[in-house]
Amino acid sequence: MKFNNYKSNLEQEQPEISFQPLSSDKIEKLTELLKDNRVITESEYDLIFV
Repeated sequence: MKFNNYKSNLEQEQPEISFQPLSSDKIEKLTELLKDNRVITESEYDLIFV
């Protein structure tokens, strides 16, 4: 068995992930969409913005 050709998970190249901060407008639109599609309840929506 040849194991020396395999890299450990830590040695494998990981794609670089960058995050951009969300604006409050985007957050509000996203939560409104979640609420409208019944992913979150009205009270959960209210908790986000209270």
